[in-house]
Amino acid sequence: LASLILLGGSLGDRFGRRRVMIVSDTGRALIFGALVVSGDLPIPVYYVAAFVAGCLDSPFESSRSAAIVDSVPDEDYPDALAISAGLDQIGLLAGYALGGTLVGLIGARGALGVNAASFVLSALLLSRMTPDRPSGRRDIIRVREAFDVIRSDRVISRSLGGFCLAA
Repeated sequence: LASLILLGGSLGDRFGRRRVMIVSDTGRALIFGALVVSGDLPIPVYYVAAFVAGCLDSPFESSRSAAIVDSVPDEDYPDALAISAGLDQIGLLAGYALGGTLVGLIGARGALGVNAASFVLSALLLSRMTPDRPSGRRDIIRVREAFDVIRSDRVISRSLGGFCLAA
């Protein structure tokens, strides 16, 4: 199952980065929205729903990272990546703080509703962005080159295998 989650990252190259991000956010909004309207459910159901929603994070984040490559000049890419990573960490910490505050103020069901609404808002904002650039033959060549590097380098292939097993 972990390997399927990792492979979800390649969906952005096949179906379009923006589309994958919109579908991922819409899926997460539906999952959390269903938890809000479903009434009292057994705790394991919440765990399964959170796991499924978490599985949608892999294709979203992979597509978002790839969109950065397409959005900034090559010389600015390291800076854009550093800014993105920093903002991700700030967002994670702020999300925990805001989530805890919301649970205290409006309860768990209300916090889940706000979470679902945030994914709807994200999907709407993404839908207003400019469409992806059309992928071409060069993208396929890059993927083949990457697989050739993985196959030819024993350290990389073993590290990748270990990572997949650990994940």
